[in-house]
Amino acid sequence: MDELKIKKLREKQEILNTRNRLYYKRGKVANETEKSEITKQIILITTELKRVKKEIRMCVEVTDNVPSMKEQIKETEEKSKGKEKQKKKDRRYER
Repeated sequence: MDELKIKKLREKQEILNTRNRLYYKRGKVANETEKSEITKQIILITTELKRVKKEIRMCVEVTDNVPSMKEQIKETEEKSKGKEKQKKKDRRYER
């Protein structure tokens, strides 16, 4: 999971760099048509940035939840072992 998070953080930084270059470029352009096109590109890149940030948050959430998930699995396994033992006891009494 850490590898995926690192990959997404790099992707986020690349997107931010691209968007910053576009902001700079837009500030230098005098033509309104070109400014409009650059603004459209910025909007698309910002949408992509939001998606990547969401994926990063999910990676963090999964990583943070691993200990509690392991505990839940352990508890579930213990409960099923207890039920199996109870079934074996019940069978002995039925004979």
